[in-house]
Amino acid sequence: MTVQLEVLTAGLDPPPCVLIKGKRASLGRGPRCDVRIPDPSLSLLHASIVKRGQNYLLIDEGSRYGTGVSTGGEPVWLAADSPRILEDGEHIWLGQIELRVRLIAAVRGADTGLDELAERHVTAALTAARLEPTEELVQSTLDELTALPDEEIPLPPPDSAPGPTLGIADLFDEDKHPPWKADLAIAALALLITATCAVMYLQLT
Repeated sequence: MTVQLEVLTAGLDPPPCVLIKGKRASLGRGPRCDVRIPDPSLSLLHASIVKRGQNYLLIDEGSRYGTGVSTGGEPVWLAADSPRILEDGEHIWLGQIELRVRLIAAVRGADTGLDELAERHVTAALTAARLEPTEELVQSTLDELTALPDEEIPLPPPDSAPGPTLGIADLFDEDKHPPWKADLAIAALALLITATCAVMYLQLT
């Protein structure tokens, strides 16, 4: 048996599917993840699926927005490094991304669908945000999501339900990501370099 994940929140019919091959697969926003889902609510490394005997375990890797499992109701959010055995048909929540688990018979040579998932997900999200998903926009969005550190993603209010209300469209909202932040960071770095050079010059003279 192997694990097939259906990405339900992509808004596509049929939903994108990926096959987990091997004994361990990483899930997250980062480019080195086996299952890369480029969404702001995922950490760069969010969770892992590990095979133990005949079972597949889901492990949260200390993600910012949590890893949950649901059998139809509200998700149960996992503590970091507390594995849970996956069951056929249940749903996984990675931040605000919902996936359905299918345990299927392994087929030799079957396409995993991993290479296309990130671009398909971004394309669907941009289309839902009424933005034209050109090749350049898709790539720049992927690059920005990869460069965005987990600690700079805004947290939801403390009394809100689990899972954030973020999306790729938020990256293009200047109220949430104003362009002056980058200018301010560059100016601060330039000031730091100038001050360091001045101190070194005074020490030498």
